[in-house]
Amino acid sequence: MSIISSSQSILIVTQTFDPHADELLVLLRYMGQEPIRVNTDAIPGDSLLSYTFARGADLVSDDSTHYGATPEYLAHYSLFLDGRLIEAQSVGSLWWRKPAPYQFIGTLQPEELHLATAETEQAMQGFWQVLLAQGCFWISPPASLARACNLPEQIRRARHYGFATPRSIITTQAEQMRTFYQETQGQMVYRMLSGLITPTDGYQSSTAHVSAVPVNLEQLALFETMVSIPCLFHERLPAWRFLFAVVIAGHVFVAQTTKEASFDQIACWWSPQICELPYEPAVISDKLVDRCRAFVQSYELSFGVIQFAYGPDEQLFFVSLDPSGSFLWLEQQCPTLHMSEALAQCLIDGNKAVQ
Repeated sequence: MSIISSSQSILIVTQTFDPHADELLVLLRYMGQEPIRVNTDAIPGDSLLSYTFARGADLVSDDSTHYGATPEYLAHYSLFLDGRLIEAQSVGSLWWRKPAPYQFIGTLQPEELHLATAETEQAMQGFWQVLLAQGCFWISPPASLARACNLPEQIRRARHYGFATPRSIITTQAEQMRTFYQETQGQMVYRMLSGLITPTDGYQSSTAHVSAVPVNLEQLALFETMVSIPCLFHERLPAWRFLFAVVIAGHVFVAQTTKEASFDQIACWWSPQICELPYEPAVISDKLVDRCRAFVQSYELSFGVIQFAYGPDEQLFFVSLDPSGSFLWLEQQCPTLHMSEALAQCLIDGNKAVQ
C-alpha cells in the first residue's frame, strides 16, 4: 500500500473508460507530476472510505475570533482506492472529468440499491466538500457545473453575451407546441432539457452529446399527449459550417469544419454526428474570443466547450456549452491546438497556488 500524502497532488475524477483521462495522466507524468486517478465506478465496491473525527474539546471562547480554531489533527479524511491511501489534505487540484454511477458488490434489490447509492453519495460528497473547504483548485467547481448544465440558462446567458440563438420554446401546452410547429413551417427540433445532465453522485457532469431529434407531424401528436412534461423545442435552421471554441483557463482554442465537410447526415445542430465531421484550426476575431472567454468564466468555470453553427446569412448561432466536455477528438484532428497541455498546466498551476 502506498500513501499519497507527502505533497500536494492532482486528482482526476472519472470512470474506468475515459481516453481523455488516460491522455492527461500520461502528459502530467511527463510534466513531472504524480496525478491520482479516481474512478467513481470503483466506489465503493473496490475501495474503502474512511473519515475519522476525534472527540473535539470546546475550543471556542466568548471571543468570536476563535471560531474555526479546531486543530486539523482532530479530523482525518482518506479514500483507499487501488491500493493507495489518498489523503484529502494532500490534494491541491482536481479535474472533475467524467464520473460514473457507483458500483456495489453483489446483487441488490431496487430499494437496497437506492439506499446504498444515497448513502455512498452523501459520504463522497463529504469528501469533495473537504477539498472545497481547504481551497483545492477545481476544474470546475460542482456548483458551477450544475448551473452551466441548465439549458434554459445557457440560452438566456448566450443572448446576454450577444450570441444569436434560434427561436425556442419550453412548454407543456399542446396548443403552443402546434403553433410553434406552424410558425417554423414544420422545421422544429425537440431537445431534452436534461440532455447535458448525468445523475452520478450529486454533482452533475455532461454527456458526450445532447439528445435532440427533428419533429414531424406524427411525433408532434405524441408530444401533445405529454402535457405534464416540459418540452424544449428549437427552430430547425440550416448550417453551412460548425465551429467549436474550447476555453481552458483563459486560453481559447478554435476549430471549424473544413470545406470538404458534408452535412447530409446531420439531422440538426445538436446531432452527435457533428463531432464526426472533419475539422481544422480556425481564427476568429479578438472580440469573439473575448466573448467566448467571458461567457465561460461567467459561470465560474475554468473549462468549457462551446459549439456554434453558422446559419442563414452566415450568422453565428450559439448551440450549446459543455462544461466538462470532450475535446480530444478535436485535438487529434488539429494537433497544433495544444489543449491537453493547456489543461495539464492549468491543473499544475492550480496545485501550486494552494501549496
